[in-house]
Amino acid sequence: MPKNVLRVLAFFITIFLVFSVLPINKILSGESNPIFKIEETISDAQFDATTILVKYKNIDEFKSIKIKDFDSYVAQSLEDKDFVKKVIKDFSVQEDIEVVQPNYVYSLDDWEIVSGNPEPNQFNELLHWYYDQADLQEAWKKMGCPDAVLCGGSSEVIVAVIDSGLAFENFDDTTGLTEANFKASPIFKNINIYTNEDEEPNNQRDDDCNGYVDDYNGADVYTHVDLNIQDTCDINDRPRLFTKSQSKSGHPVDTYGHGTYVTGLIASDILATGNTTISPAFNVSIMPISANKLFDEYFTTQTVVEGIEYATQEGADIITLSLTTSFKDSLLDKAIQNAYQEGVLVVAAAGNTNSTAPAYPASYDNVLSVGSINADNNRSSYSSYGNNIDVVAYVGDGSTPNRSSVYQQTLSCFGNCDKNKINDGFTNYNFIGTSFAAPQVAALAAMIKSQNPNLQPDDLMNRIIDTVIDIGPSGKDSETGYGVINYEMALFDEVVITPSEDTKPVYRFFSPIFGTHFYTTSEIEKTDLIFNKSDYWTFEGTAYNVYDDTAKGKPVYRFWSGAYATHFFTSNESEKSEIALKYSSEIWNFEGVAFNIPSSPVAGSIPVYRFWSPSNSRHFFTTNENEKNNLINNFDDTIWSYEGVAFYAFPVNN
Repeated sequence: MPKNVLRVLAFFITIFLVFSVLPINKILSGESNPIFKIEETISDAQFDATTILVKYKNIDEFKSIKIKDFDSYVAQSLEDKDFVKKVIKDFSVQEDIEVVQPNYVYSLDDWEIVSGNPEPNQFNELLHWYYDQADLQEAWKKMGCPDAVLCGGSSEVIVAVIDSGLAFENFDDTTGLTEANFKASPIFKNINIYTNEDEEPNNQRDDDCNGYVDDYNGADVYTHVDLNIQDTCDINDRPRLFTKSQSKSGHPVDTYGHGTYVTGLIASDILATGNTTISPAFNVSIMPISANKLFDEYFTTQTVVEGIEYATQEGADIITLSLTTSFKDSLLDKAIQNAYQEGVLVVAAAGNTNSTAPAYPASYDNVLSVGSINADNNRSSYSSYGNNIDVVAYVGDGSTPNRSSVYQQTLSCFGNCDKNKINDGFTNYNFIGTSFAAPQVAALAAMIKSQNPNLQPDDLMNRIIDTVIDIGPSGKDSETGYGVINYEMALFDEVVITPSEDTKPVYRFFSPIFGTHFYTTSEIEKTDLIFNKSDYWTFEGTAYNVYDDTAKGKPVYRFWSGAYATHFFTSNESEKSEIALKYSSEIWNFEGVAFNIPSSPVAGSIPVYRFWSPSNSRHFFTTNENEKNNLINNFDDTIWSYEGVAFYAFPVNN
């Protein structure tokens, strides 16, 4: 399942509409107006923006043709739809093609509008009362659900869940440390999971030399600590080979059940068949970190500290901790403060002591402490209280009919798992405890961060606190802190774009002599063209912004043609390979990576449109709608032919 827009549209059935009687030109054109018929065929339909389906006359089956180098997503914008239509039009005139059509998208009716707000069909106001009372559906409406890119948050936002792990992968460890065969839950196997791109999965090595073996999707820090795994690479940074048991440190599968339950309160595949788990931030990325003793509920200072350090090192934006102790722990406190200094928000459960005794880590500075309340807005009987409580979330304590607990899925063996019971399947449970309040707040923080990726921990905490519903005495009180979280009020009305150190400008030049544009992020190239080659090149300003970090997103490649005196830029791997194989370096010389862009549309990104001039043999790129419309409306295709969205970047003023 795709990792962005397609996620919220459920699982899809592609239906091939096979025409076997009429030739394609008659089907699409009615022998008179091909554009009209293409419009008629797909104007109101939903279809994939990245592929089309083609049946050649001499081949019995359809072929999927990739037309855009992105993960699949539904064509929503006029630009995406127009591009697919244009490609279909171009294919339809080819003699060897019998049928060409969009790759239509069909969905089960997985979302419905209830009282003007979107919600998945599985949403039940009684079972999921804790979301209903906190206005989650209204928040989803703000995020443009079910169709918007940002629905359910951004996959760019990473939430680290330091707990007992997550049932997200099939992992056969029967000959390894646990002697167990772990199975993925159907509602977690397709969610966005943090991926360590520098690690090769399942090769029993620490490819990126970060100290963890096989940590492709998170880490089992308990195993890492318990087996005393050290010196994973030699002095020349060459990864050493480790045993199967040691490689368990790269597989944070759930051995107890608590972590899977907690994670479901943040993200899950809410449209998976039979899923009754509802997750507010279902599209954010989860970094599972198992820190408990295997098949047990206990954690240690060392494993939790290791988990926080790992999450911070590997780029988590938010850490949620549903674990407590009554004692201060200077090492844990230091790890949390370091995470805070690195820009990571730490959210923690306030504890279940029904007392004012401070619980840790929730009571440390720079931690958002979360207590629990019932449906009637009174403190849950078990929830810790006092001056250290910042906010509360709805969980219940069993005292309110029909609205007495949270309802999520986890391992059937929850709390009683071993190597044999771990495969007993998955069950929905009703549970109470502040363990299940903290992840609700972590989910909210992730949704806010999705709207404005540049918010720091203090910004996120203040936004959540400033938008709570004050349900106790005015201001902060010992029972419910500042108040109960409200998803709708906490979200911004619009995606916020603010200056970011994570992006850099792409400069645009035009040469009247060569009749071409040039784009560069290099300050040296920019300065050279402005001061030394002004007779040839005119500086036109910043075209758009791209990632400053070359480890982010995907590359845009740059070619130079001495024959045509122009540059060409592409993010399409197939296009890059085709040029390298088809043309000599005298025609097209590969100059390397020009810059990095988002791998798929993300919050705040904008399309970069691509045009081709057959008469001048050169491309042009723009984010400017006026420039784009001018070229489309006022120039013949032989002068400027619109090729669609080349890739996505960030606006100049972001």
